[in-house]
Amino acid sequence: MSSNFKIEYINENEYNRIFVVSDIHGYYNLFEKLLNKIDLKKDDLLIVLGDSCDRGENSIELYLKYIELQEQGYPIKHIWGNHEEMLYESAFISSYYKDLWYKVGGDETVYNYVQYIKKIIGKDDKNLLDISNAKWLKNFLEAMPFMIVSDKSIFVHAGFDCSKSVEEQEVDYLVWNRDNFWENNNTGKNIFFGHTPSVSGKVREYPNNVFCLDTGSFFNYRLGAMEVKSKEIFYVE
Repeated sequence: MSSNFKIEYINENEYNRIFVVSDIHGYYNLFEKLLNKIDLKKDDLLIVLGDSCDRGENSIELYLKYIELQEQGYPIKHIWGNHEEMLYESAFISSYYKDLWYKVGGDETVYNYVQYIKKIIGKDDKNLLDISNAKWLKNFLEAMPFMIVSDKSIFVHAGFDCSKSVEEQEVDYLVWNRDNFWENNNTGKNIFFGHTPSVSGKVREYPNNVFCLDTGSFFNYRLGAMEVKSKEIFYVE
């Protein structure tokens, strides 16, 4: 996993609107539709709760779009998801996750990278086509926090262990959890997460102010987002 356990703290009052979305899984076209739907402005904040890669056909274009938006002055923050963990480990560190990663869509991301580079350079170059040489992607992944926290909200990929403080959280729980952690939300904050897809394709509201943003993009072909302050929900298909 990324070497440093990063928590990012934000002040929600610094943004006009705060949008949260999760588990886009390479469906670049859905993300573009969502941007148009919410009419994102530079005084807004967009938080992606992880898992932008794998399964869909355009994971590389999606990461590059985030970088492009950031360079244009749009506040985009991306949290580390379990698919980012598998991508990072497999492409840049070791083969520990590689078999699992390929089974859950990593092969699609590698193929996407190869095709994208071929299109850019116009030729086959074994060195350039190796995803392990994508320094820009490595840097982007390494900059991701495992959690974003404000006075009112906690943003994570998979779950938050409510028996522990923010600083005491364990990475595996934040990134891989499947427990019903919302039953014990005693933080006094809204918690926004993804990771566990909705069969219905809808954003789910759980007890104790916990919201799941994973609308199952890779099988529902639907993406949902919530504006945090108003709780308004947006869908694109």
